[in-house]
Amino acid sequence: MHFPKRPLRRPMIGIAVSMVVGISIASSFKLPPGPLLCVALVLWVAAFFLRNRRCGSLLVFGVVASLSAVCFGVSTVGKNSLENGNVQLPIPRTEAVGHVSTNPRYYPFKNKKSGMWLFRVRLEGMKSTNVWIKQGGELDVRVMGSLRSDPVAEKEQRVWLRGELEEPYRENGSLRLRVYGPDCCVSLVDTRHSFFALCQNWRSEAAKRLEVGMKTHPGELAVLRALVLGYRGEISAETYARFQRTGLLHIFAISGLHVGMIGILLAGVMKSFGVSRVWFGVYLVPLLFFYVAATGMTESALRALIMASVFLLAPLFRAKPDVPSSIAFAAALILLINPYALKSIGFVLSFGIVGFIVMVYSRIPLHWLPRNAVGNYVVSLMITSLAASLASFPLTMYYFGRFSPIGLVGNLLVVPLTFCILLSGWLSVLFSPVSVIFNYASLVFIKVMLKGMVFLDQIPGSSMEVSRPHIGVLLLWCGSVIYLFTHASRRRQIIKGVAFAGCAALWAVLGCCGVPFF
Repeated sequence: MHFPKRPLRRPMIGIAVSMVVGISIASSFKLPPGPLLCVALVLWVAAFFLRNRRCGSLLVFGVVASLSAVCFGVSTVGKNSLENGNVQLPIPRTEAVGHVSTNPRYYPFKNKKSGMWLFRVRLEGMKSTNVWIKQGGELDVRVMGSLRSDPVAEKEQRVWLRGELEEPYRENGSLRLRVYGPDCCVSLVDTRHSFFALCQNWRSEAAKRLEVGMKTHPGELAVLRALVLGYRGEISAETYARFQRTGLLHIFAISGLHVGMIGILLAGVMKSFGVSRVWFGVYLVPLLFFYVAATGMTESALRALIMASVFLLAPLFRAKPDVPSSIAFAAALILLINPYALKSIGFVLSFGIVGFIVMVYSRIPLHWLPRNAVGNYVVSLMITSLAASLASFPLTMYYFGRFSPIGLVGNLLVVPLTFCILLSGWLSVLFSPVSVIFNYASLVFIKVMLKGMVFLDQIPGSSMEVSRPHIGVLLLWCGSVIYLFTHASRRRQIIKGVAFAGCAALWAVLGCCGVPFF
């Protein structure tokens, strides 16, 4: 007897999408939390009475969307009042109190004698007149005239700031506070013995091991420390701009490649000690969390950590992990902790690109992949590069106003070299007596990468600045590609998806050419 195959249900994807929709609506229309909470209660009551009908699931997703919008409204109550134009910017002599939410990064001035520290602060209160008021949201802080050897703050440290409140650096960005000198950035709590201080101390010790034998090559050392430990502020402006123009800046984001490399190395160590694979997650997850915390806990790193945790802990509960559901669970958890993360470019790029990669792989027939290891790796790398480009091209055009077709080819060169650099770098960190050997190996790979970047950057038409496309282009392109790789199975459906994708591309071209309306 033949039984029809039941469709695979992934409710976590629906929950994550509902949260994204709810937060997007709340941020776009500035809806107050009170009415949204009433809507959520009405939808919950309707879902309870209609739970056995088809519309019951949609009502549950509506409840999730409404509650997500409420959380976003509550978390940004104070910040919205400033963005609505109630105050005239800039505001001199502004004081603020909050917690540092990112690892401070140092950027030197042209004279090389001083520079500025950049970081973000979760606000508790602000003072622009003579009265302190409760204030939510975040600030982009720039401490001017500081030295690299004198960090002005640490992650999760509570600080008092005084400076000039300015307009956001880019659209949908946070307000900026320009602080003139480290004397106007004062720690309010001693964090020398905190967990994040411990992470930063380990990070500093690991950075010293990467310096062995590399001090005469500062440019290559900066790339090595950025790839392994996330010290992106040390990369020279010229190198940074070259990676940005070619669309390959993503390799410096601590993500799945970095977390996966550490997991593989540590898993090998535990296997040599006879640890069962079932218990790998119990030991690996805390170590991976320690690394992610030390490198700044960015959206891409948190996404990789949550997905790795799901896969490592699944055997302990005799469960089989599902990749799309793991991605959705990671996105939902991050948005639950910080609803404002949806407005972060890093969040959109991280989940957008990894989602497209998984989506494209799900439609690739297995017989397309060669059976030999080398051929399988090359074909998989080409598919990954194509899938990542399908998501990154419209996103980089929308957020950065740049189109870099050379990135499709550049990934084939940069990704394998990045893997080799990470392997050598982590072996240097783990085996300090022979760090110099692994550092020299990293030096060779980095030199090849940088020379390749110079060659790619000099190719005519490899990268070009374009006008920012309409939001409709982004939605139409992503919607058509998602339709092609998830629903289109018949010839007619495929033609329809390709036609919509072509319309999105034409819309983008007309907009870049300055045609009215487009």
